[in-house]
Amino acid sequence: MPKYVRRTGPKRKLENRRVAIIVAHEFEDVELLYPFLRLSEEGAEVVIVPVEAGLHPRPSVKDKPITGRYGTPVPM
Repeated sequence: MPKYVRRTGPKRKLENRRVAIIVAHEFEDVELLYPFLRLSEEGAEVVIVPVEAGLHPRPSVKDKPITGRYGTPVPM
């Protein structure tokens, strides 16, 4: 049976770092969520930055939260 190594303790490579992820409506869910989780596990402060209206080909609804292609909301 294989042994699994769990990363714990002070070896978090991105401790005290801030990382921005730029996101727009109908993002591919896994392309946001996986990096978000991995960066968080490494100790980074992850900031989600929504694309301003007009910079993305999809229409933007002002009061609608940004969601992925499959309805996953942006983690806040």
